[in-house]
Amino acid sequence: MPTNGDILRETNQVMSQIGIAQKADGVNETSALTAGQFSNRAQVERLVDLTVNLGGWTSDLTRFVRSQRAGQIPRATITEPVTEATSENVLAANDYQRIEPDFLSYNCQKLHVKWAVTLEEIREAAASGTPMIGNAIQQMMAKAMINDLARLFVMGDNTLGSSTKENRLLKRWDGAFKQAKTSANVRYPTTATGKAFDGAMFDAMYDTLPDKYKHDDGLNWWMASRLDQSWRQSLTTLNQAPASQVPSNLRDSVIQSRTGPPPLGIPLTVLPQIPTNDKGTTLAIAPTSVADDGDGTCTVVLTTLLSGSDFSGRRVKVTNLTTGQSETLVVSYPATVNTIYTAGSLGQSTISTVAADYTIELADMTFSMLLNPKNMFLVFCDQIRSYRDWNQELERWEIDVHYEVDWGCFNWDAVVIQHGVLPSSMLWE
Repeated sequence: MPTNGDILRETNQVMSQIGIAQKADGVNETSALTAGQFSNRAQVERLVDLTVNLGGWTSDLTRFVRSQRAGQIPRATITEPVTEATSENVLAANDYQRIEPDFLSYNCQKLHVKWAVTLEEIREAAASGTPMIGNAIQQMMAKAMINDLARLFVMGDNTLGSSTKENRLLKRWDGAFKQAKTSANVRYPTTATGKAFDGAMFDAMYDTLPDKYKHDDGLNWWMASRLDQSWRQSLTTLNQAPASQVPSNLRDSVIQSRTGPPPLGIPLTVLPQIPTNDKGTTLAIAPTSVADDGDGTCTVVLTTLLSGSDFSGRRVKVTNLTTGQSETLVVSYPATVNTIYTAGSLGQSTISTVAADYTIELADMTFSMLLNPKNMFLVFCDQIRSYRDWNQELERWEIDVHYEVDWGCFNWDAVVIQHGVLPSSMLWE
């Protein structure tokens, strides 16, 4: 029966083979790799493939591996007709149409991954008969990388500070959501408070897409899971009366299937990284009034932001500007006034009743995108560095990965984004 030492020795050797260099002398032997040495190209290609493919929808993106951190990616286009009417034995008037060279620049930015694999996890893998512990280790590392990279790709915002762990990830670059708002074909609801989902959203987005891209076989809807729920709910009744007119097989497939019917015949992909707490186009503003409830909480009146209608059930984010602490809360409608009740003090030792000390913003909207995922690309620099160190107090390998990556879009004119969508499943809460 293998001892812990045998297992660690084998794991140590395996990590050397897959390009994870040892920081210093470990418990058994020093890696043949030296600190700062890059993983070889085959190891890099395998790690990139594992990383992107383990992300589900990220495997649909175009990806490149480049030796340079910054450079250009060629994009070829034909801008004029290459066909003309002609007759037998008649010289064509058209000259050969050349493909016009075009290039997109990329500039890979550095990311740092930190994760650990414990002795217990290694022993469990060995006991379960895992034939290649190296595969298991690389898969764990790839999962750690792609989960964050997918979030960064969608929701990156380089204006964020470093106050939270999530911000320290997302501040690396501007993601697809932020860039699409200024570069793609953009749709907003007619009101700043958003619009509840209905199936007409798909028609409106498809109509917004320029005609020359509408018959692209690779088109795909990207949306949050809550919006997918709203789409399914709309299909269970189809707004017909009585509901029994809806074919039972359709109702069953909508309720039971993990994959819902494709809107307009275009596949739908749920991106877990798309939030349902987006503020849409609204700005943070001061509430109408704030009252101290006397028990460490406060009551906030919202007539300035949500006026003239019952918005009970909507979610808003309340922030105290002095402490910087926030709560996302559900709106009530007592005495015909939109009101929220905080769960805590928002970090205050004494509750302020000055309205200007707080800001309110909507936090229950989401967005959807219509695009061909191949229109988006990831670029990995092949200079990946991976290191490991044995922590004997915690009995685990601690692994650091340094790599550079960038992303881009070949053609923003072929992308539509719809903002300010309120999933209907949130209205009754």
